[in-house]
Amino acid sequence: MGALECWACLGEARVGEVQTSTGTPSARANEVYPLKVLEVLGERVKHLASEGKRDQSEITLSVGVAPLSVEHEGGRRKGRGKSREPSRAREDLGDLEKHLAKVELHLIYGEEKFKEVDTHLVELDGRMEELQGDMQGALNAAIDKLASEGESLSLSHMGECAALRDENRSLKEQLDKVEEENSYLKRELDQVMGKLKEVE
Repeated sequence: MGALECWACLGEARVGEVQTSTGTPSARANEVYPLKVLEVLGERVKHLASEGKRDQSEITLSVGVAPLSVEHEGGRRKGRGKSREPSRAREDLGDLEKHLAKVELHLIYGEEKFKEVDTHLVELDGRMEELQGDMQGALNAAIDKLASEGESLSLSHMGECAALRDENRSLKEQLDKVEEENSYLKRELDQVMGKLKEVE
């Protein structure tokens, strides 16, 4: 309700007073603003204050919402509401976007590092296979060499053992001959000693 309506109500109240008042003009002058009129004025002022707060709340919209135009009395467009302070929600949204951008950069960096590590692992796997092949080849060569050397040593030892056996056989034969000769010489010596005793 506007100021014009308030003054119209005030006028109606004053007309009622003039029509219902009795007495001299001086008495009516003392009753120009009776208690009822003051009460009506107080109610109208409170109503206008509440209407002004409601209009202000409609103009100043909530944080993060785009300002809208507000229709006032008479169909006139009063204007677009605008927040005087920075939007906290927009600041939080900006911080969130910055944080998401940092997270995205970290993810991209981590993905690149993961690809590099994967490439290094593939290269290391290839090198391990090559090293395993080289070690297996070297081990096989060493085993073959040891086997051939062992075989040659075995053949050599077999030859040496055969020669030693032949030599032992020859020595045994010679020893047998020496024993036979010793036995013969002992018999001859016994015979000679017996003859000497007979001569005595």
